[in-house]
Amino acid sequence: MNKQVPFVHCVFYLLILPVFATGQFAFKNIQANELPKAISYKGDIEKSVYWNDSLGKHFIVLSEEGPLRSTDKKDSLGFCEDGECKDAFIYAYHFLQRKDSIILVCKTVDYVTQCSFDIYASFENNSLNITDLDKNGVPEIWFIYKTTCTSDVSPKTTKLLMYEGNKKHIARGTSRVKISATEYIGGERKFDSNFNMANQQVKTFAIQLWDKFVKDTFN
Repeated sequence: MNKQVPFVHCVFYLLILPVFATGQFAFKNIQANELPKAISYKGDIEKSVYWNDSLGKHFIVLSEEGPLRSTDKKDSLGFCEDGECKDAFIYAYHFLQRKDSIILVCKTVDYVTQCSFDIYASFENNSLNITDLDKNGVPEIWFIYKTTCTSDVSPKTTKLLMYEGNKKHIARGTSRVKISATEYIGGERKFDSNFNMANQQVKTFAIQLWDKFVKDTFN
Protein backbone atom coordinates (compact mmCIF):
# COMPACT_ATOMS: atom_id res chain seq x y z
CA MET A 1 0.00 0.00 0.00
CA ASN A 2 1.50 3.34 -1.05
CA LYS A 3 0.30 6.79 -0.09
CA GLN A 4 2.48 9.69 -1.14
CA VAL A 5 2.58 12.94 -3.06
CA PRO A 6 5.09 12.72 -5.94
CA PHE A 7 5.63 16.46 -6.05
CA VAL A 8 8.87 18.29 -6.79
CA HIS A 9 9.43 21.96 -7.37
CA CYS A 10 12.45 24.19 -7.67
CA VAL A 11 12.29 27.95 -7.27
CA PHE A 12 15.18 29.75 -8.95
CA TYR A 13 16.02 32.97 -7.16
CA LEU A 14 18.74 33.71 -9.71
CA LEU A 15 17.02 33.09 -13.03
CA ILE A 16 20.28 32.85 -14.96
CA LEU A 17 23.61 31.99 -13.43
CA PRO A 18 26.53 33.53 -15.34
CA VAL A 19 29.02 31.19 -16.97
CA PHE A 20 31.72 30.24 -14.50
CA ALA A 21 35.37 30.94 -15.04
CA THR A 22 36.33 27.28 -14.83
CA GLY A 23 34.75 24.01 -15.86
CA GLN A 24 36.12 22.13 -12.86
CA PHE A 25 34.15 21.98 -9.61
CA ALA A 26 36.18 20.55 -6.75
CA PHE A 27 33.78 20.62 -3.82
CA LYS A 28 34.47 19.87 -0.17
CA ASN A 29 32.32 18.62 2.68
CA ILE A 30 31.30 21.11 5.36
CA GLN A 31 29.71 20.44 8.75
CA ALA A 32 26.43 22.05 9.79
CA ASN A 33 28.13 24.15 12.48
CA GLU A 34 30.55 25.53 9.88
CA LEU A 35 27.86 26.92 7.59
CA PRO A 36 27.32 30.70 7.58
CA LYS A 37 24.74 31.66 10.18
CA ALA A 38 22.64 33.40 7.51
CA ILE A 39 21.96 30.04 5.83
CA SER A 40 18.51 28.79 6.85
CA TYR A 41 17.25 25.27 6.20
CA LYS A 42 14.68 22.81 7.50
CA GLY A 43 15.30 19.37 8.95
CA ASP A 44 18.56 17.59 9.70
CA ILE A 45 21.44 17.86 7.27
CA GLU A 46 22.26 14.64 5.42
CA LYS A 47 24.99 16.19 3.26
CA SER A 48 26.47 19.67 2.82
CA VAL A 49 29.29 20.79 0.57
CA TYR A 50 30.83 23.99 -0.77
CA TRP A 51 33.03 25.25 -3.58
CA ASN A 52 34.43 28.59 -4.70
CA ASP A 53 34.40 30.27 -8.10
CA SER A 54 34.35 33.73 -9.63
CA LEU A 55 30.78 34.34 -8.40
CA GLY A 56 31.57 33.62 -4.75
CA LYS A 57 31.21 30.67 -2.39
CA HIS A 58 28.52 28.08 -3.17
CA PHE A 59 26.83 25.78 -0.65
CA ILE A 60 24.68 22.73 -1.35
CA VAL A 61 22.62 21.54 1.64
CA LEU A 62 20.61 18.31 1.53
CA SER A 63 18.37 17.85 4.57
CA GLU A 64 15.61 15.54 5.79
CA GLU A 65 12.73 16.12 8.20
CA GLY A 66 10.60 13.48 9.84
CA PRO A 67 8.85 11.26 10.43
CA LEU A 68 6.53 13.86 11.94
CA ARG A 69 3.04 13.43 13.30
CA SER A 70 0.70 14.24 10.43
CA THR A 71 -1.53 17.28 10.68
CA ASP A 72 -4.13 15.41 8.61
CA LYS A 73 -6.51 13.25 10.60
CA LYS A 74 -7.15 10.62 7.92
CA ASP A 75 -5.59 9.26 4.76
CA SER A 76 -7.59 8.27 1.67
CA LEU A 77 -8.60 4.96 3.29
CA GLY A 78 -9.81 6.51 6.52
CA PHE A 79 -6.80 5.65 8.67
CA CYS A 80 -4.72 8.09 10.77
CA GLU A 81 -6.98 7.81 13.78
CA ASP A 82 -5.44 8.96 17.07
CA GLY A 83 -2.51 10.60 15.29
CA GLU A 84 -1.21 7.41 13.71
CA CYS A 85 -0.24 9.02 10.40
CA LYS A 86 3.17 10.49 9.63
CA ASP A 87 4.74 13.02 7.27
CA ALA A 88 8.34 13.17 6.01
CA PHE A 89 10.16 15.75 3.88
CA ILE A 90 13.38 16.16 1.91
CA TYR A 91 14.94 19.51 1.02
CA ALA A 92 17.78 20.47 -1.32
CA TYR A 93 19.20 24.02 -1.20
CA HIS A 94 21.77 25.86 -3.29
CA PHE A 95 23.10 29.02 -1.63
CA LEU A 96 25.58 31.55 -2.97
CA GLN A 97 27.63 33.75 -0.66
CA ARG A 98 28.72 37.00 -2.28
CA LYS A 99 30.68 39.21 0.08
CA ASP A 100 28.40 39.50 3.14
CA SER A 101 25.18 38.41 1.39
CA ILE A 102 23.65 34.92 1.18
CA ILE A 103 21.47 34.29 -1.90
CA LEU A 104 19.15 31.29 -2.19
CA VAL A 105 19.73 30.16 -5.77
CA CYS A 106 17.50 27.10 -5.78
CA LYS A 107 15.29 25.13 -3.40
CA THR A 108 13.75 21.70 -3.98
CA VAL A 109 11.10 20.10 -1.77
CA ASP A 110 9.51 16.66 -1.92
CA TYR A 111 7.50 14.80 0.66
CA VAL A 112 5.29 11.92 1.78
CA THR A 113 2.21 12.78 3.85
CA GLN A 114 -0.71 11.08 5.60
CA CYS A 115 1.18 7.80 5.85
CA SER A 116 -0.35 5.20 8.13
CA PHE A 117 2.31 2.56 7.31
CA ASP A 118 6.12 2.62 7.14
CA ILE A 119 7.25 6.02 5.83
CA TYR A 120 10.52 6.79 4.06
CA ALA A 121 11.97 9.96 2.50
CA SER A 122 15.73 10.05 2.23
CA PHE A 123 18.64 10.99 -0.01
CA GLU A 124 20.93 8.25 -1.24
CA ASN A 125 24.26 8.46 0.54
CA ASN A 126 27.04 9.84 -1.68
CA SER A 127 24.71 10.47 -4.64
CA LEU A 128 25.53 14.21 -4.61
CA ASN A 129 27.78 15.08 -7.56
CA ILE A 130 28.85 18.35 -9.17
CA THR A 131 30.10 18.07 -12.74
CA ASP A 132 30.56 19.98 -15.98
CA LEU A 133 30.12 17.19 -18.50
CA ASP A 134 29.04 19.45 -21.36
CA LYS A 135 32.03 21.75 -20.69
CA ASN A 136 29.99 24.96 -20.82
CA GLY A 137 31.32 26.27 -17.49
CA VAL A 138 28.00 25.91 -15.64
CA PRO A 139 27.93 23.29 -12.84
CA GLU A 140 25.60 20.32 -13.09
CA ILE A 141 24.33 19.48 -9.59
CA TRP A 142 23.10 15.89 -9.16
CA PHE A 143 21.40 13.95 -6.35
CA ILE A 144 19.08 10.97 -5.88
CA TYR A 145 16.44 10.34 -3.25
CA LYS A 146 13.73 7.77 -2.54
CA THR A 147 10.28 8.06 -0.95
CA THR A 148 7.55 5.64 -0.01
CA CYS A 149 4.70 4.78 2.34
CA THR A 150 4.28 1.05 2.38
CA SER A 151 3.21 -1.92 4.46
CA ASP A 152 5.43 -4.43 2.62
CA VAL A 153 8.79 -4.81 0.88
CA SER A 154 8.04 -3.05 -2.38
CA PRO A 155 9.93 -0.64 -4.67
CA LYS A 156 10.32 2.94 -3.52
CA THR A 157 9.61 5.97 -5.69
CA THR A 158 13.04 7.04 -6.92
CA LYS A 159 14.06 10.38 -8.43
CA LEU A 160 17.33 11.61 -9.89
CA LEU A 161 17.52 15.40 -10.15
CA MET A 162 20.12 17.47 -11.96
CA TYR A 163 20.19 21.26 -12.14
CA GLU A 164 22.31 23.24 -14.57
CA GLY A 165 21.83 26.99 -14.23
CA ASN A 166 18.07 27.53 -14.45
CA LYS A 167 17.34 24.20 -16.14
CA LYS A 168 15.99 21.23 -14.19
CA HIS A 169 16.41 17.59 -15.32
CA ILE A 170 14.48 14.73 -13.68
CA ALA A 171 14.56 10.96 -14.03
CA ARG A 172 11.63 9.24 -12.31
CA GLY A 173 11.10 5.59 -11.54
CA THR A 174 11.30 3.02 -8.76
CA SER A 175 14.00 1.25 -6.81
CA ARG A 176 14.94 -2.33 -7.70
CA VAL A 177 14.03 -4.91 -5.05
CA LYS A 178 15.12 -8.54 -4.90
CA ILE A 179 12.16 -10.74 -3.99
CA SER A 180 13.70 -14.19 -4.53
CA ALA A 181 17.04 -15.77 -5.36
CA THR A 182 16.62 -14.91 -9.03
CA GLU A 183 13.73 -12.43 -9.27
CA TYR A 184 13.61 -8.64 -8.98
CA ILE A 185 10.82 -6.10 -9.19
CA GLY A 186 10.96 -2.39 -9.93
CA GLY A 187 13.94 -0.52 -11.32
CA GLU A 188 12.18 1.22 -14.20
CA ARG A 189 13.34 4.71 -15.17
CA LYS A 190 11.93 7.51 -17.33
CA PHE A 191 13.81 10.64 -18.38
CA ASP A 192 12.07 13.99 -18.73
CA SER A 193 12.39 16.03 -21.94
CA ASN A 194 15.44 17.96 -20.69
CA PHE A 195 17.38 14.75 -20.07
CA ASN A 196 16.26 13.40 -23.43
CA MET A 197 17.63 16.52 -25.15
CA ALA A 198 20.89 16.56 -23.17
CA ASN A 199 24.17 15.54 -24.76
CA GLN A 200 25.37 11.95 -24.61
CA GLN A 201 27.90 12.53 -21.80
CA VAL A 202 25.15 13.87 -19.53
CA LYS A 203 22.75 11.02 -20.34
CA THR A 204 25.46 8.41 -19.87
CA PHE A 205 26.37 9.83 -16.45
CA ALA A 206 22.67 9.92 -15.46
CA ILE A 207 22.26 6.24 -16.34
CA GLN A 208 25.42 5.29 -14.45
CA LEU A 209 24.35 7.24 -11.37
CA TRP A 210 20.85 5.74 -11.47
CA ASP A 211 22.21 2.21 -11.82
CA LYS A 212 24.58 2.77 -8.90
CA PHE A 213 21.82 3.70 -6.45
CA VAL A 214 18.64 2.08 -7.79
CA LYS A 215 18.96 -1.18 -5.87
CA ASP A 216 17.41 -1.44 -2.39
CA THR A 217 19.08 -3.58 0.25
CA PHE A 218 17.06 -5.05 3.09
CA ASN A 219 18.63 -6.68 6.11
